Amino acid sequence: MTPNWLVAISVFAILIASASATAVQVLHEFYRHKLEEYCRRRGNLDWHTRIIELREELALGASTLQMISIATALICGLLSFFHDRSIATASSFALLGLIGLWSLILLAANCWIPWGVRKIAAPSFLYRTWRLWWAVALLLAPLTAGVEVVSTLFQRMTGKEEIPESEEDTFEEEIKSMVSEGEHDGMLDHDAREMIEGVFELDDSVVGKVMTPRSKVDVVDVSTSLTEVTRLTAENGRTRLPVVEGQFQNAQDVIGILLAKDLLAQHVIEPGAQKSLRELVRDVMVVPQTKLLDEMLQQFLDNRTHMALVVDEYGSVAGVITMEDILEEIVGEIVDEKDDDQPEDGQIIWIHEKVVEADGTVRIDRLNDELGLALPENGEFDTLSGLIMSSLKTIPKRGQQLQIDEVQVNIEQASRRSIERVRLTILDANGFPNGDDL
Repeated sequence: MTPNWLVAISVFAILIASASATAVQVLHEFYRHKLEEYCRRRGNLDWHTRIIELREELALGASTLQMISIATALICGLLSFFHDRSIATASSFALLGLIGLWSLILLAANCWIPWGVRKIAAPSFLYRTWRLWWAVALLLAPLTAGVEVVSTLFQRMTGKEEIPESEEDTFEEEIKSMVSEGEHDGMLDHDAREMIEGVFELDDSVVGKVMTPRSKVDVVDVSTSLTEVTRLTAENGRTRLPVVEGQFQNAQDVIGILLAKDLLAQHVIEPGAQKSLRELVRDVMVVPQTKLLDEMLQQFLDNRTHMALVVDEYGSVAGVITMEDILEEIVGEIVDEKDDDQPEDGQIIWIHEKVVEADGTVRIDRLNDELGLALPENGEFDTLSGLIMSSLKTIPKRGQQLQIDEVQVNIEQASRRSIERVRLTILDANGFPNGDDL
């Protein structure tokens, strides 16, 4: 075969490789809603469904064709270059130039062009070419069968079964990807991203994780007079109070929920009426600890209520859950008029002479006093959690470490929105842990 024919085949193979790489890139990272809108405008909405169903097969077929095309292009290109010369007689500069040329060609064909098409015209490209890639997938089916063999082999080696991705999970991942891209492009700030992701995480968390435990719930006995209840409500600032008969142990002990507005209406509208507390309470909703937060929020909306009683598997009261508790998982801590401006100071537990564990809510001035430190204090934060997040510019994950002045900080517990517990190790002048046991 003449060098000209080899060059022509190599060029043709590079073009096919570039088209295949573009298909792989687009099929892996396109936005479904954009493709759906494009198909709707073209009057072929069923094509959108078909592309989604065949997505993996199309990508696998295109990827296989890409590898074959790259191999063909490289082999033909090298054969044309060494057609009338020996590799032993080629100069180092010629070989380096050949390597550089092919690197640029392959980068352009398999990276730059596919990336540009994905960013600019992914829906159009898929709409116009998906049937071609389906034909390629069918034609190369004997070669792509190896994927199933290797996948099955790895599953047996690791003992894990393949879990099919649901439509809901796929849609959720696409939305998160769009949000991340929006933050990266400056269209969304970090707080907005946190809120959007918080909405999706409601179906991954349960009531028991965010409820107020029974030990911290204010209740009133049904025998309490309305005057006394009014005084208690004014003191604690609660707008809703569980009303119990006897001990606050089981769900049967709670006869209802008292709303502060009902109590106020009783004093204003019927000040002379001698109603009992039992007559003012509303029915209480009882839910298990394992109820998902998204289901709980929907139940609150359906029942037009804001508080529910949470019970464990034995029917004992575990605590209460409010709509505010769920909303705080989305938007962060909600501070209203009845909340103290200063957060509750946490615990400091001495582990060693130079090692302590502290809650994220511990105040910096208290840490400095008790540990003899000089950690920075300013108007932007006054707690240990605020100091750490100010240093990292984000909320750290469990196990993450950092050093602030002469203190090594290990994150022991952290949620998506707060630092709950940290371990502090005081370092010596050389930056090493202080003490024989450290």
